[in-house]
Amino acid sequence: MTSSASVRGQGLVWRTDPIAAACKMALIAAAVCLYVALVRPDHAAIVVFVSATLSSIAGFAFSAISGPTLLHVTGDPIKAVHIMLVASVALQSYSVWALRKSIKVRELLPYFAGGISTVVPGIYLLLHTPTAIYLLALGAFLTAYASYMLVRPTLRIGRNSLAGRILVGALGGITGATAAFPGAFVTIWCGAQGWDKYQQRAIYQPFILGMQLVTLAVMAFASPTDVVRLEFVQYVAPAMLGSYLGLWGFSKLSTAQFNKVVSGLLLVSGVAMLLRGL
Repeated sequence: MTSSASVRGQGLVWRTDPIAAACKMALIAAAVCLYVALVRPDHAAIVVFVSATLSSIAGFAFSAISGPTLLHVTGDPIKAVHIMLVASVALQSYSVWALRKSIKVRELLPYFAGGISTVVPGIYLLLHTPTAIYLLALGAFLTAYASYMLVRPTLRIGRNSLAGRILVGALGGITGATAAFPGAFVTIWCGAQGWDKYQQRAIYQPFILGMQLVTLAVMAFASPTDVVRLEFVQYVAPAMLGSYLGLWGFSKLSTAQFNKVVSGLLLVSGVAMLLRGL
């Protein structure tokens, strides 16, 4: 029997040889350290890298994990938000590419139909409604739901109806614009279908990326002065390296373990929103 093997999932192949894995992790860590030393000595890149690694295990919650620390490191709320936007799009793009063989565009259409239809109303709410209202409402819901899912058997929905897919997509369009979390309800929906971890991420991962890009485009049109500057592209590298490691961790989880991680990150996201809204 050979000393190394491969873990093959829907579009993901990882070597399980411990020596090869250790060498690969060491090279990535060295690359990040070198990048920080030469390009970004203020340590924001380390925050991006660590947050991208943790969030990429489940495929979301990058902003919830990185936000408080980035704000502390940069000392500038606008700069911190721009870093999160660039890094989040980068790590989501890499994750979608890594999962590309399991993604079926036709299955995504109802979610995107719902999401795109509510982006503009969501941005209207963002601009004309006190932030605390929707942060507290969504944060309370996610905290309660995730807490329940961590201690109780997995919730199951009877069928994957077209109306349900459009509805959760529409909710994602609103929460993406108002709370920078387009995947909340789609992630819950996918988990409640009883699908395996690859099938779940093949739906909500590209949905999150697509809605992020749509929301950014609409916001850039509505407020051109808030367009992200080119200098923030330097955070793409640590975000993608972190995404690579996070996907490696994802490949090691069973579907049951993955569902627990998803619930845990939903809880983190809910608590983060509650703190922002208070």
